[in-house]
Amino acid sequence: MRKTFLLIAACALMLSSCVSNQLRGFVGEPIHEAYLAYGEPEDIIDLPDGRRAYTFRFGTNAISEGCRMTLITDPTKQPELVEDYRVPKGLVC
Repeated sequence: MRKTFLLIAACALMLSSCVSNQLRGFVGEPIHEAYLAYGEPEDIIDLPDGRRAYTFRFGTNAISEGCRMTLITDPTKQPELVEDYRVPKGLVC
């Protein structure tokens, strides 16, 4: 039982670090690059500090609804560049 738990925890950690590395690649790039990679965002929210959050879902298949990731931009700058990203804690997909 303990070995199974440790294996699952290790896999989750590896998956979350892979996703973080992938998202880190969007920082400094125009937001349209994420559109090209993941399609239309699931949600777009204007944040109180003036930035904008684009939430995408990826990895959807017959077994999983996929994972959500959020890219943060400054819409006052053109082109609108990705400044930061967020992934869910634990990243369970």
